[in-house]
Amino acid sequence: RAGPVTRAWGRLAGQLGTGAPRARGKASGGGAASSGQSTMGPFRKSGIDLVLAGRAPEMLKRAPLTPAADRWAMGVVFYFVLTGRASPFSASGKSGGQSDESAIIDGRHRLQPLMSVRGLVPRRALEARHLLASMLAPDPAERPAAAEVTSHPLFWDDERAMEEATKLHARSASLQRDLGSMLADVSTEALLSRNDGGNAERGALLAAAGMELTDWKRAMDDRILTRITAAHVTTGAEHHRPDAAASANAAGGSRADVGRRPYGDGFGDLLRFCRNANEHPPTADEIAPMVDALVSAGLESREKEVADKKAQSLAKKSKAAAAGGRRARRRGSVAHTHGSSSGLGSSSDGSSSSSVDEDDPAAEDEEEAAEEVAREGAKLALLPPGVRPGMAYRRLTREQRKRVFAAYATLLFPPLPLAVYEMRRVAGADDEKTAEPTNRGARRGRGKARRGKRAVKEQPSR
Repeated sequence: RAGPVTRAWGRLAGQLGTGAPRARGKASGGGAASSGQSTMGPFRKSGIDLVLAGRAPEMLKRAPLTPAADRWAMGVVFYFVLTGRASPFSASGKSGGQSDESAIIDGRHRLQPLMSVRGLVPRRALEARHLLASMLAPDPAERPAAAEVTSHPLFWDDERAMEEATKLHARSASLQRDLGSMLADVSTEALLSRNDGGNAERGALLAAAGMELTDWKRAMDDRILTRITAAHVTTGAEHHRPDAAASANAAGGSRADVGRRPYGDGFGDLLRFCRNANEHPPTADEIAPMVDALVSAGLESREKEVADKKAQSLAKKSKAAAAGGRRARRRGSVAHTHGSSSGLGSSSDGSSSSSVDEDDPAAEDEEEAAEEVAREGAKLALLPPGVRPGMAYRRLTREQRKRVFAAYATLLFPPLPLAVYEMRRVAGADDEKTAEPTNRGARRGRGKARRGKRAVKEQPSR
């Protein structure tokens, strides 16, 4: 039941550079969960009792249990692994807070901490928030099936995101409406819906995505923007030329691009651009600014992580010092005054004379070396394998250049994979898997196979 979800999480952990979920529990047989907690049965097969802070809504309401309860529990596990907080239903919203049972029953989760997780890029934070909002829905019928969880964009890499965007662009040719308008309608419907399947959270995320994916040309680098938009727009006169389609095909283009209107600023235009940029990957000159942007984003994330760690360390020291001062005052201690007068604990200006507080050159060198290694890792964190800043980009293969563009596009537009996922569901793009082949070659090959089978059946036995 939860197995496919757990395996998918393991793959995601590899993509994000994090560890797989670690259970904070005891070996099987270590005792039952206390009141307000629950255990996950599927993990007992591995000898682990995974104790959750809180129980599924149907358990609290003493309703019949289904596999959907396991998916709710996995949502709590996902939240803990990503944020370090025990429960998204904590009344205090703090790390060790107890779950509020009324909040669980009503579906009042607090997923905002996902947006400030250290090392989690904005794209992944949005996708995690979108997925967990549905997994933690109070109504079991509103929660996604295991297959839906594992096919969520949270588990897509950049290449898969670009492939799905290309498929949606191809599917959009048969739709009667603009994809941007469809996205706006879906977000509005979710916001106005009264059911409690995480729709309010979903609607807010999609509304924000619709706004962020508008006017996308301002964010795109001018070099690749100019090449792609100029190469895939034809004038009215060219559209009527008999050889227009042949010229486009010879250039590796698509018939759908011949004679189409210039690129606009909407979501559908962004998909069209991504499709064409994926089919005609960036050149060496266009790769350079993309790599620079990915490196800068990785370093910025690292600097923020370092600043957060320093702030947390200072806050912890300040809190410890304040607590020590309160304890000293309660005991009426005069140790500090005595130490100052004797000259053993600190100097007259209040600074410590202990060798522990003196600068250690070796330790400082070790810290600087570790930080340099971390910075080098941050530079490569968002780059595809085999791509390094400053290398000869003309040596990159076509597939590597496609991967660079995919990473660059998802960096510029974090909600893009999520919007593609929602629109593919609305457009029924999954029907492509069962669609009959329409090209002449596929039909001819299938006809030959049937004739061959008939010939074998009609051959007389000896």
